[in-house]
Amino acid sequence: MYRQFVALSGLAMLLILVNHSSTFVTTIPPMLGNSAVGGWQQDILDILQVFGILAVPIYLVISGAFLVYAFQGISKEKSAGVLFKFIWSSLERILWPYLIWSIIFYLVVYFFYDIRFTWLGYVKELLVGYPYNFVPLLIFYYLISPVVIWAGKRFPRLMLASILLYQMFLSSLLVPGLWGVVFPNWVSILRPPIIGGTMAPWGIFFPIGVIYGLDKSSVVPWALKYKRVLIGIFLLSLALSILDKLSVIHAPQASYICPLAFVCLLPVIDRNSIPMVKSLEQIGKRSYGFYLTQIVILDLVLYLVHVLVPGMFSYPVILAILCFLLVLWAPWGLMTQMAKPPANRIYAYLFG
Repeated sequence: MYRQFVALSGLAMLLILVNHSSTFVTTIPPMLGNSAVGGWQQDILDILQVFGILAVPIYLVISGAFLVYAFQGISKEKSAGVLFKFIWSSLERILWPYLIWSIIFYLVVYFFYDIRFTWLGYVKELLVGYPYNFVPLLIFYYLISPVVIWAGKRFPRLMLASILLYQMFLSSLLVPGLWGVVFPNWVSILRPPIIGGTMAPWGIFFPIGVIYGLDKSSVVPWALKYKRVLIGIFLLSLALSILDKLSVIHAPQASYICPLAFVCLLPVIDRNSIPMVKSLEQIGKRSYGFYLTQIVILDLVLYLVHVLVPGMFSYPVILAILCFLLVLWAPWGLMTQMAKPPANRIYAYLFG
């Protein structure tokens, strides 16, 4: 297995924390009646947000690769029952924490932000993944993982090309004309329910991870061969994404190309070259817990800032840094304590 992937999972989580800290500091104050962020501070926060486009793709690629690794060991038993049990137990570790923290989130925004839905609305929000939007897509891929792995073994290039084209089609529905084509309204029937919004930016990445897991001996030489080209595409598209976010140019395609180029480089990143690799690995092992808890913490912290020290909203960059440090420290401390007896009995239900 790719030894660097655990640390890269930690990196993905740090990027999510940076993205959400800078995003929430921008969006929450106006919801509470405070002035919106503007000027150079907004520009800094916008630049920080751009790096978040790499986070979920990295996480999905690693999830796909590790699932294949686990599958290969289990499939030796040649028992459909064993494979089904493995998939179900994996889904339980995703679903229970997702359900619990979603309910906690709905309670927080109900009482503090006056955001409420009907009972049917809450069911709908859970299904589509509000606020944890990539989780339904991950669940979908886990459910069809035997098919994806089968296709990856027999038709790897065809599978990746088909999913990439479908993702481009969905993103064109989301942003008409994104790839130079504007589809008529009736083709929206080809957009899948629930996961259509997340397939558009992220559909290709879990299957890429599956291919990484299935054929490391071919993937690594390919990535090494095109390493310089991929680095060039990544850096260029990242720069274009930043300029697009700052409204200097109009290049929305860059935010789709950038993470694709970066994840193609993951197999050739040397674990020993990753700064603070052991710390990142510790974060990576608990990444799902970080992902679920940080949104609730950010909502609570920014509400308390509004009530107690609203003047802090005048310094959004400093506030974003403080929020980042808090959502890194608080979940870490919570999970560390919950991993000890007797609380460890429910750890998996809370954090996966």
